[in-house]
Amino acid sequence: MRLPFEIYPESVDCYSAKHTVNLRHLVTGQESGTPWTGYYATFKGAKLAVSNMFGAWFEIERRNDKWQAIRLTRTELKLQGSAMPGLNVGALIATREPTNAELVERARSKSRASQHSQHDPPPHQDPPLPPSGDPGRYYPGGLGNYQP
Repeated sequence: MRLPFEIYPESVDCYSAKHTVNLRHLVTGQESGTPWTGYYATFKGAKLAVSNMFGAWFEIERRNDKWQAIRLTRTELKLQGSAMPGLNVGALIATREPTNAELVERARSKSRASQHSQHDPPPHQDPPLPPSGDPGRYYPGGLGNYQP
C-alpha cells in the first residue's frame, strides 16, 4: 500500500475513547474549520482532519471531490492506534506527502545550494584565464556588453 490513497472520513463517532485520545469527532459547521464531518486533531492551533484505516490514523485532505490519506499522523499528535499486522509502515512513510515545514526547509536548502553554486566556483575547476590582449583585467561573463 502506498500513499496517497482514497479514504473516507468517519460520519459517526465509531471508535472507543481509548483510540480517540486527542481527537474530536465534529459535525460539519459545528465549529469553524470543520469543512466535513469526521475526526479532527489540533496541531499548533489548527484542525487536522484524520481518519482511521487498517488500525492506523492518517491525515486526510479533500482533492478533486475525493478524500485522500496523505500521510500517517504526526507523532506530536500522540494518537492511539492498533495497526493491523502486515501493514507496511515503512512504505507508508516513504510515500507520504511532506509537511509544510518540510517543504519550507527543502526550499531554503535549495536556495542556499543555489546561492553557493552561483557565487563559489566548483572546487575542481580552475578560475577562467583572462582574455588575451587584456593586461590583467578580467570581466565575468553573463553580463552582456557591460563595460566598467
